[in-house]
Amino acid sequence: MERSKSSGDKSMRNLWLLAWTSFLNDVSSEMIMPILPMFLESLGAGGLVIGLLGGLRDGLGNILKMLFGYVSDRTGRRKPFIVGGYLLSSVCKLALAFSRSWPVATALALVERIGKGMRNAPRDALIAESMPRREGFGFGIHRMMDTLGAVAGSLLVLLLFWGLNLSFGRLIFIAAVIGFATMIPLAWVKETRRDPVNRSLFFNLKVLSGKLKLFLLVAFLYSLGELSYMLFISRAEYMAFGRYKVLAPLAFYVGFNVLYALFSVPFGLLLDKIGGRRAILLGYLLMTVTLFGFVFYRPMWGFLLFGLYGISKAALQGNQTAYVGRLAGETQKGTAIGTFQTLVGIATIVGNLIAGLLWERFGLRWAFVYGATMTGSAIVLLLILWKEMDHAATPAQPQSIWLNKRLK
Repeated sequence: MERSKSSGDKSMRNLWLLAWTSFLNDVSSEMIMPILPMFLESLGAGGLVIGLLGGLRDGLGNILKMLFGYVSDRTGRRKPFIVGGYLLSSVCKLALAFSRSWPVATALALVERIGKGMRNAPRDALIAESMPRREGFGFGIHRMMDTLGAVAGSLLVLLLFWGLNLSFGRLIFIAAVIGFATMIPLAWVKETRRDPVNRSLFFNLKVLSGKLKLFLLVAFLYSLGELSYMLFISRAEYMAFGRYKVLAPLAFYVGFNVLYALFSVPFGLLLDKIGGRRAILLGYLLMTVTLFGFVFYRPMWGFLLFGLYGISKAALQGNQTAYVGRLAGETQKGTAIGTFQTLVGIATIVGNLIAGLLWERFGLRWAFVYGATMTGSAIVLLLILWKEMDHAATPAQPQSIWLNKRLK
């Protein structure tokens, strides 16, 4: 009993230390993210560059997650990749503050995502291992702290720009300094040494369960339409005038992050109660409605639409990863999560490239038409495959709640 209690305390300690690390990292990152498209425009970048960069930033890190997830399984280590990833990102942010041309800024923004690719799959695997059969709760707590950091970061950059009228470069420099604070909680994270998994990368991919492969297909289609946040920011910016071209997107982005944080844990608990299919279907529906809303965007709807965007992200970001972790075998969580994130990354790059081309040729509105069409198609595919994925979606702790009854 004592041993079990000690193990539980260690698991919760790791969860909270990693959550605080993500909080600090997101204070730093989210000071940069809402101003990054505007910073690039000020350096001369166009719509296609911004759309493609948005996809590459989201996608490059995800593509590398499969490799680093596999390597962490193969070596039996998680922490070295987590520490290295956060450190690399912080160094790139500092260099970004001093860039004076959009090609250099673009390159640094992409290299920074290598740090994310290095750390995320090992970190998510460590969370999943620390919270067996409570993955939804664990990822919900992590996502909540991650997004609270995003709220603090986006609010801080709004106040600094509004109150002190600092330049983009100075704002990014302050963000980079905060980024180095992520090293502090990581010093106390403890991992249990695991036996290395002695299998080739491609063998591991072949033995993923059939139900997991079906979900990966659905998630890939959905991710083709999941547009980068940079396009949402640009949509708000292009509808504003004067100083409000910066202030309005920043204010809406704060609202997005507030609701993202508030709904992260409830949606994580929802997955534990009703199963993966139902929770993810709800998230897909919310995102499709959000994308259609941005097709007809007006400034007076800004807080409503960015709020709905935040709720949609909360419904999916942690839950899709938690669902993949639940479907994976105990010795292959890192590889399975990395595979999922890599496929999502490829789809995100392709999807945002298409969205950027549509923006350049027909206008930004058509990027959102495309996104909504693809996420809507993913809903249809999920419903078609509903029965084939039946047993994979069994809740860890079945609850007799309304949504569970309706979708049985």
